[in-house]
Amino acid sequence: MVEVISPRELISRKYSRMTVKGYLYYNKDFIRFTGKTPPEINDNDIKNYLYYLAEKKQSATSTLNQAINALKFYYGKNCSCPIIR
Repeated sequence: MVEVISPRELISRKYSRMTVKGYLYYNKDFIRFTGKTPPEINDNDIKNYLYYLAEKKQSATSTLNQAINALKFYYGKNCSCPIIR
C-alpha cells in the first residue's frame, strides 16, 4: 500500500487530529478506489471518486469538501501532479 500523505506533514502544519485522520482516510480510500499509484492518477480518477462519494455513497457536502481538500493537499501541493489546482 502506498502511503500518500505523511501524518507528520499534516501535524507539523497544525492540522487538527480529526483533520489528519480524515485526510489520511480519504487519500487511502481514493488510492483503493482507483487501484492506481499516485503518479498514475489523472483528473478523471478524481472526478470519478468524487462522483462515487456524492452519488453512490450519498456523502454529505461537508464530507465531499473534506475529501476534496485531502486530495488537494497531496495532489495539489505535495505531488508534482497538475491536478486540482
